[in-house]
Amino acid sequence: MKINQIKDIIKSGVVGTFPVSTKFTHATGDYNVITGAYLGNITLKTEGTLTISANGSRTYNGVVRSYDDKYDFNASTHRGVIGESLTRLRAMFSGKEYQILLLGEIHIKESGKR
Repeated sequence: MKINQIKDIIKSGVVGTFPVSTKFTHATGDYNVITGAYLGNITLKTEGTLTISANGSRTYNGVVRSYDDKYDFNASTHRGVIGESLTRLRAMFSGKEYQILLLGEIHIKESGKR
C-alpha cells in the first residue's frame, strides 16, 4: 500500500474499522513512459474504509479518483532527471499548457496482513 494515511494506520497496531479520505500523488511514468510524458505526476484522492482484524489481516474497500490538473511545464522537485529535463525542454519550445481531466473513479479492494 503506497498511501501514507493507510500505511500509518496499519503500522500503528490498532484494530477496528477506520474511514479513509486522503490525497496522494501518482507518477504516471512509473508504469508507462508515454503516459508519463504527457501526464507526468497527478494528484489522486481515495475514500473508503480500512478494516484491521486482531490477527493482523486487513482489507481496504474504497474508490480512487483524480483531481483536474494543469500541465504547465513548471520546474519541480518531484520529477526524476529525465522527466525534469523533458519538461524544461518543452517549456523552451513554447510548450502550451493544457488541462488534464480524468473523469470517473476506480473501485478498489485490497487485502493483506500486517
